[in-house]
Amino acid sequence: MGRISSVLPMDPAPTPPSAAGAAGTATSTTAGSAAADAGQLLADQLITMASGAWVSQMVFVAAELALADQLAAGERGVEELAAACGADADGLFRLLRGLAGLGIFRETGPRRFALTPLAELLHSVRTGAGAFRHRYGQSVFAYYQHHPQRAEVFDGAMGDFSRIHTQAVLAAYDFRAIHHLVDVGGGGGQLLAMVLAAQPHLRGTLFDQPQVVAPVQVPPELAGRWTVAGGDFFAGVPTGADAYLLKHIIHDWDDGACRRILTHVRAALLESVGLLMRRIVATASPVSVVEAVAA
Repeated sequence: MGRISSVLPMDPAPTPPSAAGAAGTATSTTAGSAAADAGQLLADQLITMASGAWVSQMVFVAAELALADQLAAGERGVEELAAACGADADGLFRLLRGLAGLGIFRETGPRRFALTPLAELLHSVRTGAGAFRHRYGQSVFAYYQHHPQRAEVFDGAMGDFSRIHTQAVLAAYDFRAIHHLVDVGGGGGQLLAMVLAAQPHLRGTLFDQPQVVAPVQVPPELAGRWTVAGGDFFAGVPTGADAYLLKHIIHDWDDGACRRILTHVRAALLESVGLLMRRIVATASPVSVVEAVAA
């Protein structure tokens, strides 16, 4: 009662406030509530950061026990899982409940659990197989072929990336020695269009999967300097150009696939003018780097 009395008026018949006073009280109460909410948010954030080590240890144990692998074929009960991975059933249950609260696993029934997309990453780390293929049975780009609405969102995002990075590409590479540039995997052509606009002497070819380039319209101001080609860069790329541009392409694939792509590009070059790759590079600071690589 002491704590309550310290914040609640104890006068049995308080004087009714005036209209102005009531408004002031309401404003003060609202401000106080907002401040309390902000304080609680900061406290929650601090607790989350302080307990981050617990989360990482939980994920580590899940990976050590290969729980994602054990659940790859479908949901299972805790007792069955414990026997399969050599763990105590009750301890494993507590671990899975905690990870389910983080969205890594999903509790489907009493003491039964299944994978979530987050848990697919654990499978990828252990096996080296792509999480997307494991989850959906096909590569992400094959998935986009069958889900055009999702593909449209992806292509739009790549176009937005191009608008952000174009000036860095133009500043990092001298296009004056190039006469014909092929944008390999160029999506909707936003980057190529901006490069051609900045380099009036240049011709360009936009190259991507047929369903990606099919709706692309040639910008009127680039008529006569812009062509479109559909295909598969694992099978080949358009020939006849003296430079090839790859933006956010190489980092999508393993080394073997990258060699296939770059081998096709090298074979298509008329002469060794250059290969321009814009890719995300891991550095000491979280900054992406534009790299110009001689062919």
